Amino acid sequence: MKLMNLVLQNDSIIMLALKFYKPDCLEDELLQCAETITLALYKDKEQSSSLGTFRYNLLAKAKKETPLECLPPTSPALLQQCKRVYYQIQMWLQHRLDPCLWGWTRVIFSFRSCLKQIPHQKDCYKRFPVDAKGPANRSDATAEKPV
Repeated sequence: MKLMNLVLQNDSIIMLALKFYKPDCLEDELLQCAETITLALYKDKEQSSSLGTFRYNLLAKAKKETPLECLPPTSPALLQQCKRVYYQIQMWLQHRLDPCLWGWTRVIFSFRSCLKQIPHQKDCYKRFPVDAKGPANRSDATAEKPV
């Protein structure tokens, strides 16, 4: 319902969504459209430059622990979802794309959505220290702002 209200009130959102119907759209274009729609859906009043910055600002301003399901997706997760949605729309439009290039992995006689592994951050322990009692409290953590 929230998404439909956003679409009905904002013509630019419709124009962004229509890019998923273009047969020759690039991944970067799709991700930019999806990030803009996601920021509008989460009502980003500060006009953040990226989804990562918006997520950081949400966590930094939170007065209590924020459940992960209340945060918007990360850019890599959103890109994987965009690729799968784009592939599905193109299949409906009778455009044949290689599913392995658009978020799917071949498994014997079928396809399964692939989960992209995000590289391990070697310095993660420096940014979010853990003591013998368990994970550090928010006040102890020294989170860095995303780039």
